[in-house]
Amino acid sequence: MEGPTAYHNLRGPSPIVWAMRTGLAPPPPLTDPPPLPAVPPPLPPPQPERRRRGRPRNCDGLPPPPGFFVSPPAPSQAPTLPAHGKRQFGGLQPHVLQIVAGEEIIPKITTLSKINGRAICVLSVLGAVQEATLLLSSGVTSNYKGPLEIICLFGSILTSNDHGCLRVTLASADSSVIGGIIAGPLIAATPVQVFSDVETC
Repeated sequence: MEGPTAYHNLRGPSPIVWAMRTGLAPPPPLTDPPPLPAVPPPLPPPQPERRRRGRPRNCDGLPPPPGFFVSPPAPSQAPTLPAHGKRQFGGLQPHVLQIVAGEEIIPKITTLSKINGRAICVLSVLGAVQEATLLLSSGVTSNYKGPLEIICLFGSILTSNDHGCLRVTLASADSSVIGGIIAGPLIAATPVQVFSDVETC
């Protein structure tokens, strides 16, 4: 019986008894703590926007962005050069000489200069020659027999008494190429056409 009594004596007074002894108001009874504010759930991660394929709607009537489209320039007329006489352009009159086989080419060109009394510029020659005398770059004058195809012939004759400086490039039947300044007879082997311009002013 002593055990429970001793155990009973070890117990503290109740709050009401303790308040009566001390003259203080009893402590308020323990209550549950206030609930914490609710935390909103996390937002889901943003999904990438998918672009639709094809041309967007209602985009035909939109104006073009500035600086993207450039309007084509207005057509301009080519400047006209002064002409002198019929079929003359810029002080030069074109001529086409027809030379038959067996004739010398250079005298035909100089004859045209004597008739007009003007300088002549030889642009191109079509045909073949059977004989050519050329001054090579080494300073040696050499004579060649043909037929030799004319690859190009050009130069100018400034006065009617001048043979001018005409250069020619020829090709032989074995595909070898020779060239130099015309220093002698240049005899046509086939009909030859000479395209030239004659000064008119």
